[in-house]
Amino acid sequence: MLSGSQHAMLNQKGRNNANKSSLGELLRPTGGHPPQTQITADRAVFTEAYALIPKGVMRDIVTSNLPFWEGTRLWVLARPLSGFAETFSQYIMEVQPQGGSDKPEPDHQAEGVLFIVEGELTLTLSGERHTLQPGGYAFIPPGSSWQVRNESNAPVRFHWVRKAYEFVEGLEVPQAFVTNEQDIAPSKCRALKGAGPPRALSTLRMFATICT
Repeated sequence: MLSGSQHAMLNQKGRNNANKSSLGELLRPTGGHPPQTQITADRAVFTEAYALIPKGVMRDIVTSNLPFWEGTRLWVLARPLSGFAETFSQYIMEVQPQGGSDKPEPDHQAEGVLFIVEGELTLTLSGERHTLQPGGYAFIPPGSSWQVRNESNAPVRFHWVRKAYEFVEGLEVPQAFVTNEQDIAPSKCRALKGAGPPRALSTLRMFATICT
């Protein structure tokens, strides 16, 4: 049982977390290698039910590359058959200036979501250009024509979630849309009584925060 003072401390912590910058919570690794003097105890854990990937293990040695992407590397957070992921994959992408891809998605049956955590990304979706900045979010339906490019002078980092779309007879495929979480008014979360009205967290933001 928690004492009254402990409950008060938890409520105050909830209010403090609610007032933090939402983007400050999100994981955006920069790679590199730990100094030889650093004692590293972090390690990834994979089981049949879940996968845990601490941020401390996201170094240069575990980056990956994708075909048809230039000036780009990524960290794999989830992929089919790695722990809990059976139908989707999630990457943290890092695209250098002038890098990107003219055909980023090889699977026409996959839907995707881009969520920018650092830098600026130019997304061309069905011929329309969008400039995505931190907090920027884009839903990309299956079969879409899209390209991405870093036209800035600094690296851009973003989460990319890919999932096999499940077509249902009689239901149309959702339309693409681009927005920014900073433009969405905060809504009260009933689960956090007494913690004030924190910014609504999407499932994507949950995964983007879980490794911090």
